[in-house]
Amino acid sequence: MKNKNSKLWKSLILLVITLALVIYILKDSWASSLEILMSSNLTWILFACLTYLSYFLLEDLCLYKLTLEYKSDFKRKESIEISTMTRFFNGITPFSSGGQPFQIYELKFNGIKLAHGTAIVMENLIIFQISLALWTVVATIINAFLHIIDLNSFLGILLISGIVVNTILLFLVIFISSNKKASKKISRIIIRFLAKLKIVKNKEEMIENWDKNCDEYSTCAHRLIEKKKLSLTLIFYEFMALFFYFLIPFFTFKALNISVGMNFFDLIIIMIHVYIISTFVPIPGGSGGIEYAFITLFTAYFGKSYVLSSLVIWRLVYYYLPIIIGYLVFATRKIKQNSCR
Repeated sequence: MKNKNSKLWKSLILLVITLALVIYILKDSWASSLEILMSSNLTWILFACLTYLSYFLLEDLCLYKLTLEYKSDFKRKESIEISTMTRFFNGITPFSSGGQPFQIYELKFNGIKLAHGTAIVMENLIIFQISLALWTVVATIINAFLHIIDLNSFLGILLISGIVVNTILLFLVIFISSNKKASKKISRIIIRFLAKLKIVKNKEEMIENWDKNCDEYSTCAHRLIEKKKLSLTLIFYEFMALFFYFLIPFFTFKALNISVGMNFFDLIIIMIHVYIISTFVPIPGGSGGIEYAFITLFTAYFGKSYVLSSLVIWRLVYYYLPIIIGYLVFATRKIKQNSCR
C-alpha cells in the first residue's frame, strides 16, 4: 500500500511540474484564450462530443463482440457500462494501466469466469495494438515525406520513443504467439540477468508469472488467428475508432469560429503523432507530454491563443468528461451494491 501511495505521489508531482511548464510557455496567451473560449460555438463542441461518442462506441463494440464469444447472453448495455467505468480507471493511472484489471474484475462480476475475462482483455489489447501499429506505420511513412516533426527535436525524440515502445509491444505480441517456448527461454535469461543486477528480487516468482502470462497470451493470439473473420472485423472497428479520436480536434478548432487553415489529412496525421507521443508519457492521461505535443505541432497552423483554447475543449471532451462520467457510473454502482447487502 505504501509503495502504491509513493508511486501515486511521484506521478502527481511529475504531473504538476509538466503542467506548470505548459502554463509558463503559454503565460501570455491565457487572457486571450479565455476570451476565445467564452465565445466558442457550442454546435461544433457538440460535434466534437458526438465524434468522441463514435470513438467510444466502436471501442466498446470490440469488447462486446469478444465477450459474446464466451457469454452468448451478454448485453450491450453491460458492455457500455464497463467501458464507461474503464475510462475513469484508465484516466487516473499511468500508461492507462488501471483499466484492464478493472475490466477483468467487472467481467467476473457479470458472470464471466476469471480466465475468460483475462482472455477477453488480452485479445482486446492485441486488437488495439495491431490497429495502433497500422496507424503508426501510416504516420511514420507520411512524416518521412512531409517532415511534420523534426526528428532531432525534443518532440521528435518523444515521437521516436513512442514508436519504439509500440513497435516492441507489437513484436512481443507476434513473437509470444508464434514462439512460446523461445519467448519463455529468453525471458528467463533476462529475468536472471536482472536478478544479478539486484533489479529483480523474487526471481522464481517472476519467471512463474511470466510463463503463466505467456501461455495465456499465446492462447489468445492463436484464438484470434483461428477466428480470422472476427479478428479482421474487430481490427477494422478499432482502426476506425482511432480515426474518430484523431478527428476530434477538427471540431474543437471549428468551435473557435475560425477556418481550419490546414489540410484535413495533415490534422489527422498530427493527431496520430500526438497520440503516439502520449503513450510514452508515464503520467495519467499522458498529461504534460500530450499538451506539449499538441501546442507545438498546432501552433505552426494557428495562433497560440487558439491552440490553447482548442486544447482545453479537446481535453475536456475526450479526457475529463469521460473520467467524471466514469466515476459517477462507478460510484452509482457501488451505492447500489451496498444498498443490496
